[in-house]
Amino acid sequence: MAIITLSGMIPVLWICGPSGIGKTTVAWELFTRTPGVAYVDIDQLGMCYTPSFSNAGLHTMKARNLAAILPHYAAAGARGLIVSGVVDVVDGIPRELLPTVRLCRLTVSHAELQQRYQARGVRLESLAQALDDAEVMDRGTFAEEIVDTTGLSVAEVCAQISAPQWHDGPSYPEPSPVPAGGTVTWLCGPQAVGKSSIGFAVYLKLRSAGLSAFADLEQLGFAGSDHRLRARNVAALWRTFRSYGAEHLVMVGPADSQETVDVYARELMGASLTVWRLDADEAALTQRFLARGAGAGPGIPGDTLAGQPGEALRLGAIAAASEGERLRQANVGDLSIDTSRLSVADSAAFILGSAV
Repeated sequence: MAIITLSGMIPVLWICGPSGIGKTTVAWELFTRTPGVAYVDIDQLGMCYTPSFSNAGLHTMKARNLAAILPHYAAAGARGLIVSGVVDVVDGIPRELLPTVRLCRLTVSHAELQQRYQARGVRLESLAQALDDAEVMDRGTFAEEIVDTTGLSVAEVCAQISAPQWHDGPSYPEPSPVPAGGTVTWLCGPQAVGKSSIGFAVYLKLRSAGLSAFADLEQLGFAGSDHRLRARNVAALWRTFRSYGAEHLVMVGPADSQETVDVYARELMGASLTVWRLDADEAALTQRFLARGAGAGPGIPGDTLAGQPGEALRLGAIAAASEGERLRQANVGDLSIDTSRLSVADSAAFILGSAV
């Protein structure tokens, strides 16, 4: 089925379904085997939450952000975008915002879904909610395609999914940046230094005192994408979050030079940006690399350390320590903190106590 692109709205294949069914695993597999497309998990576009938000409001926020970043992928030359994540179990997605999206809903027998939850050690109440959501989705008609995953491997599921006609024309022109305002705190540093865990702890503390948001830069581009695409995407997310009343954005991700920082500063124009460089010595980095390899990482797509052998992890830690020293010598960032002997909570408290 051909999908007409409108103003940079490149084709989108959205893999949805109840929690625990394997949406992320299937979508990531499709991404890795489809040249020229990009990938994003929809949850990465909606980390701005207060108890006053309804589920419908959160779904709309994520849809607005997806629509906002599509032109950036189009300008970067992406043939399309693969998305994974939950949609509104009753209404699906707002088609007026996302006219080029094709929804593929995964299903599975209740018995197998229960087995998957038990294998992952998920709480029984979460399983009950997933089963309820699955029943509601089974009554819905919002998805163009339904694929039963019962008894199938990830590769077999991917083979069942009909891909859109990906865009093969010229890249679209980049949209002009728009001021966002507000306050942005960026945690950078070498691999496995603790950017995501510490940054998320900072975000949670800020959220308890008011409306704040969180973004992981490495989840906002291609695998190995350049910083300009990520910068444009995070700025688009921040403008949406600001429209919901957020005042503070915590973002995490690498900054390899002051020139890289400048790229983000230009896209986040109007915002007060503070860059924190996280440091750690080789011993601490080695410990963290080994923990990540053993499965203690964030559990998000693209984690290159999960499951790696010990020798590769130790060599990675040496390289990360070298990169950290280079960043220190280059004086990247406005402020820095040595996290070698600090817990996540202590590191977050130090950053918060320094007037983020």
